[in-house]
Amino acid sequence: AKRQLFWLKEKTSDPVILNRQVQDRVVRHKPLQYILGSQPFGDLDIVTRPPVLIPRWETEEWVYRLIDLILPQLRHKKESFRVLDICTGSGCIALALATHLPNASIFATDLSTDAIDLAQHNHQIHASLIRNSVLRFKQIDVFDDQAMNLDPFDLIVSNPPYITRDEYEHLDPDVKQWEDVRALVADQEGTAIHRRIATLASNGLLKSNQNG
Repeated sequence: AKRQLFWLKEKTSDPVILNRQVQDRVVRHKPLQYILGSQPFGDLDIVTRPPVLIPRWETEEWVYRLIDLILPQLRHKKESFRVLDICTGSGCIALALATHLPNASIFATDLSTDAIDLAQHNHQIHASLIRNSVLRFKQIDVFDDQAMNLDPFDLIVSNPPYITRDEYEHLDPDVKQWEDVRALVADQEGTAIHRRIATLASNGLLKSNQNG
C-alpha cells in the first residue's frame, strides 16, 4: 500500500487529484494500472483503461522469452513471418512482437470492441518503434468459423481467458469489478478458448511445415 501511494504521488502533485486517486484505489478497488493509465510491458508502456485486461507480468515474461527464441531463426528468413494473436486485449503481445521481429505480418483479434479500440490506440502510440513489420487489429469472435477462415500462420499466440465460473466468484474485487469477464472466464472449466485454438491450428490455421 505504501509503495502504491508512492507511485501515485510520483504521478501528481495536486492534492485534490491525489485524494481522488487514493479513494479510487482504497474504496472502489480500482486497479493501480487503471489509475495511472499505463502498464510497462518490456520496453513498451501500454496504455490501460477499463474494462480491457491489464497486461500481466507473467505474459510479459513469456512473450520476451518467445522473442529471444525465435528471433535468431528469422534473421535470414526472406518471406514474411505470419503471426496470429488471439484475444489481443490491449495489444501488448502483438506490439511486443511487432517491435522486435523483423519482417513480421501480425494479425491481432479480440471479441471486445473496447479491446480493439485500445489496442489500436496503443499501436498509434508505438508506431514509430515498428519499422519492418506490419500490424493490424480486427474484432473477431474466435468461434466464428467464417471469420476465422484465414490463410495459415507461422505462429499463433494468445493470452486467453482460463478462469472457471466458480473461481470467478472468489476473485479479488480489483479484478472482478473492473476487468471484462470475457477476458477472464471461459467455459469447459476454463479451457474453451484453448481447445478452440488447438482445433483451429490442427485444421490448417497453423502452417504444418515449419521449416524454412
